[in-house]
Amino acid sequence: MKIIVEKSKMVKALSILKNGISSSPILPILENILVEIDDSVLKLRTTDNQITISQTIDCTVEGEGKFLLHTSAVKLIEALKDDLIKIEYVEANEAKNTASKVIIKQGKNKYKFPSEDSLDFPNQKLAYQNKESKELCVEFDNFKDTLIESLKFVSKNESMYAMTGVYLEIEGSTLEITATDGHTLSTTRIENPSMKPLKEKLGIILPQKVINVLKSINFESDFCTLYLNESKMSLLVGDVSISSTLIDGVYPNFRAVIPKEKVGDIVIPKKELLSSLKRLRLLANSITSQVCMVYCPKGVAIFASDLDRSLDGIEILTEGVAITMNTKGGKIGFNSVFMANILNTLNLPNVTIDFSSDDGNKAMIMKEESESIERTTLMMPVMLDEDIDIKDIVSKIK
Repeated sequence: MKIIVEKSKMVKALSILKNGISSSPILPILENILVEIDDSVLKLRTTDNQITISQTIDCTVEGEGKFLLHTSAVKLIEALKDDLIKIEYVEANEAKNTASKVIIKQGKNKYKFPSEDSLDFPNQKLAYQNKESKELCVEFDNFKDTLIESLKFVSKNESMYAMTGVYLEIEGSTLEITATDGHTLSTTRIENPSMKPLKEKLGIILPQKVINVLKSINFESDFCTLYLNESKMSLLVGDVSISSTLIDGVYPNFRAVIPKEKVGDIVIPKKELLSSLKRLRLLANSITSQVCMVYCPKGVAIFASDLDRSLDGIEILTEGVAITMNTKGGKIGFNSVFMANILNTLNLPNVTIDFSSDDGNKAMIMKEESESIERTTLMMPVMLDEDIDIKDIVSKIK
């Protein structure tokens, strides 16, 4: 088998495929790239037994079959000059007592590498190869960006395994992407006319690892095709396929914690709110990072204190703030770090915060909408210190 390919084209493909090679593989065979020539098409594949990445390359090939290219050979290819590369696979010859090898040539230069038996390389049946998989086509940038933003909300607690992934639910032509750590939650609905409607609702949990792979690769494609079944997922974009096993678990009923009613809302400049939180966090309890927001028709006050260090501070926000309330006002306590993380994921200059109660016992909600996307972000409240004098704080809002 022989391959003649431009170095730049090969290196571009390898930069994507290397995302499927573990930095510390359990099996030595997983340090290799599977090279396959089938029907005059060159296919490359890597896997760590959880993530599998495949790519086809347009180049000149001779013969058919499979062989393994070790990562040491990959490093050499990356170090070669920008010119044509010739890769040849020579099978083992028992009569001559020679082992299988890969020969790489460029100009007058020649390099030899041993090649392991390709039969030992894992050959999983991927989702796009399964006739039972559901197929749908989605707008790629919206899908990728939403998945990446969702990573900021997944749980780091391995005991809540299902919540360490991102939940995808497809019903009809609507795709919903959700992530939560129990304190904050983000759920985004994507209405996509290009999606093939599914007759039955399907819910899966994507591991973070496959999303990090998407994050590290730049694709030039408007759409991608998803193949989904109960245990596996494949994403095809251009000439690349990324496949992954799914998290086996039951995702929590996140809709139960999203309040259905509200007593009012506040529209507040995001930049000003972030600046206040940055300053007041310095005076908040270093363990809880708790701040208190008090609101009334006149404006908003944000208060933080740490009794152990005899620190406290208050900031009044009235400029650019609009308040609509069914009551005279209210209060809520929250973790300032969590709130800052949420605000940094929002794209609008002004944030609308919906309140479901005036006593701070229910979650507050922030929403964003565009032509095809509706995103709901939620943060659970924390119990306020009894020493906080709410009436005194309200009196300071002018």
